[in-house]
Formats: sequence, C-alpha cells, structure tokens
Amino acid sequence: MSEKRNGFIRFDNIDEFETYIKNLKIRRKINGLQVHHMALPNYACFYKSKGVTEDELVRTINLDYYGKSKGWSCIAQHFNIFPNGKITTGRDINKTPVGITGWNANKICIEIYGDFDKNKDVMKVEQKEAVIAVYAILCEKLNLTPSTSTIRAHAWFTSGGTYLGDYYKGKSRKTCPGTNFMGFGNSRRAFVNNFYPLIKDYMSNRSSSKKESKEEVKEENKEKYIVRYLQSTLNKVYKCNLVVDGIYGKATKDVVKKHYLKMGDKGEHVVWLQKALINRGYNIEADGSFGNKTKAAVMSYQKSRGLKVDGYVGVDTHSAIVDD
Repeated sequence: MSEKRNGFIRFDNIDEFETYIKNLKIRRKINGLQVHHMALPNYACFYKSKGVTEDELVRTINLDYYGKSKGWSCIAQHFNIFPNGKITTGRDINKTPVGITGWNANKICIEIYGDFDKNKDVMKVEQKEAVIAVYAILCEKLNLTPSTSTIRAHAWFTSGGTYLGDYYKGKSRKTCPGTNFMGFGNSRRAFVNNFYPLIKDYMSNRSSSKKESKEEVKEENKEKYIVRYLQSTLNKVYKCNLVVDGIYGKATKDVVKKHYLKMGDKGEHVVWLQKALINRGYNIEADGSFGNKTKAAVMSYQKSRGLKVDGYVGVDTHSAIVDD
C-alpha cells in the first residue's frame, strides 16, 4: 500500500499509481514524456549487502536534496521508477521539470533508477513492467499516442537543447535512458520498433479489460489489491500456498485464524497491518514490529468499526480492513 513521507508518495504497485493519476488535477498543458535513467545512483546503490534494499522514499528525499544543492527549487523529475517496480512522486506535476534542455516546457520528466548502458545494470522484470505501465497510464491520462513526437529520450538532444532525433555518440548530451535500455537500447529505431509498441500493447490490453469490467460483478467476488497483498504475504511468511485471487474467502480466513496478529509479533504480516492502518489515517510506522503504538492504533480502529476492542487482529479485524 502507498506511503507518504516529506511530501513524496510511494506506490507499491501499478493499481495504486493508476488511481493516483486518475484523480490527479493537471493545470498545465502537457504534450510529451521524457525518458531518463539515473546512471548514478545505480543498482549497486539501491541494493545493499545481504540483499537489503534501500527505502524508495529515502532515495527520493535524497534526490530532492541533490536538486536543491544544484540550485533548483526541488527534485528535478516528476516520477521515479525503482528496480523492484515501485514508483515515487517527485516534483509537483504542475511545475516544469529540470530534464531535457529545450524540451522541458509542457513535459513530464520520468527517471528510471539504474544505469542501463551496455555492460552495466540489466533492468529487472518488475521495473520493466512498471516503466511500460507508467508511460501507458500517463499517455491515457493526457490523450497522447506513443511516438517520437510525444515520448523522447534524453539521448536524442545535444547539451544546448538541439533535437537530434536519435542518439549520436559524441553529439548527444547523455545516453539516457541507456545504450542497453530494456535490452534494445536508446536509439530512435529501438523506440519505434520496441518501446512504443510495448506501451501501445499495454494500452490496448487495458482498453479491452475496461470493457470487460463493465459487466456487473458481485461485490464479494471483486478482486481487491489489499487482499492479494495479504494473500501474497501469508504465502511468503507461512508457506500456505493460497491462490492469490484477491478474494477474502474461506481459505484465506482459515490461514488468518491460525496466524492472527498480536502484541510482540514481528515481520511482513505486521507490515501489511501497519500499512493498512496508515492508509486509514493512523500515525504509526510500518516497521514490522507490533508494539504499543500499533496496538493502540488497532484498538482505536476496532472501536471505530464496532469490533471487540482487544488489540488482537484476527479474522473479524482482517475482514473489516479488507472491506473498508
């Protein structure tokens, strides 16, 4: 579930990002999307020793500090896409970005975390899927058709802002988004033959899905992300092999009965609970530790929903959370 810190928002999945974009109020004309990679920080910066990942919001806040150190009012870009597929907001969408000299007005700047030049980082599947989805969702929001007119790489411009129309080593300002971006590179041909079609396919598939979703579906059978997240967490923590279908049915409830949450518990199931409470307005941290603050938030939530106020998060409290 999304989290907000220092004015920035992290989206843990595309559904959250899409909802945000759908409700986003845009007050300036936007007719194009920029494509960048960060180069530094790269994957080595993101992934620490022993597989521990850096917090995406911490990284975004650091990028904001960097932007201010350069004399900018804030972070340069509007969105950041991380190796694990998570997305954060950046600069106010209604402010012109600091991105491509000569092609900033009326544009959105998107930074893709990593260095995708040849022999450097190889984009992870989760990040690739997020990149395609982000550009597709923004194109839909802005009524843009993916093309060389609407989506351009930083590599297609000189330092002075002259549009080259392609990447030319020695002439281009940067290699952004990388000479091996998504495995096909940063050239005009690579974008026309690969990147734009991927975005268009995503948009086309979404259009078909929207038509199908207009059919009436019973509320109890609607797939919910919060339930899919819960099911995935239960599978990971308790090795219970639930079907991740977004339906809070008997199988999921039976696992919750065996693994209810209480004071002193730790781990990713607790993180799921804490993020759910944060999204419902409770001022706690998603630190994975069921301490006094989390218990107080649980009891307050239980009281507000007419549940037994005992601080134990069993089937009834889980049910209330997923039905909110």
